[in-house]
Amino acid sequence: LDEGAMSAPPAQQLGLYMAYRLQALQCIDALLYLGSSDPTYLDPDQTEVLDNLNGLYCLGFSPVGKLSLVHVLSRGNNIRVLLRFFTGDSSHEQSQSQSLKYDINESKLKKSPGKNYAADLIVMTVKYSDYVPVLQRFGKEILNAAIKVEHQSPYCRLFEVVSWLKPVENPLSFAYDDIGMLSDIIKRNV
Repeated sequence: LDEGAMSAPPAQQLGLYMAYRLQALQCIDALLYLGSSDPTYLDPDQTEVLDNLNGLYCLGFSPVGKLSLVHVLSRGNNIRVLLRFFTGDSSHEQSQSQSLKYDINESKLKKSPGKNYAADLIVMTVKYSDYVPVLQRFGKEILNAAIKVEHQSPYCRLFEVVSWLKPVENPLSFAYDDIGMLSDIIKRNV
């Protein structure tokens, strides 16, 4: 299938969207299964978890894949799978880092490829999704995670969404009868 064809037949485009969305759902389902043993903490750098996060990330390399991935992550509770890496219990991480007997630089302990994959996927979903209910349901949680991560590891891309999530700070900005407040927020953050 030619993913770059602009005038592809509708059946071919439907097949591409279905294939990408099913692949994204399969990776999310695998992450849910891996995290079911301990729901409060899921290590993003386990091999199986990292493989599934990499699979999700790689789906976004093509335009059809990016649209499909954003669609799947913005529906239901799918983004919660990624948020779990940032809102989990950090006491487990601290006990692991204190138990290491090697003299390792602190910045190396804070670097986590799994968390960076999850952060990039969340940023992509917030920036490219036009599905407002995902912001209404998870916006504050994403904003809190972004602020928390910025203090812990400033190199993480999750902090990029703070300006995108300014409307979430005030729930009245989602009123459908008056969008003046939302327009002001957007003008200030452009």
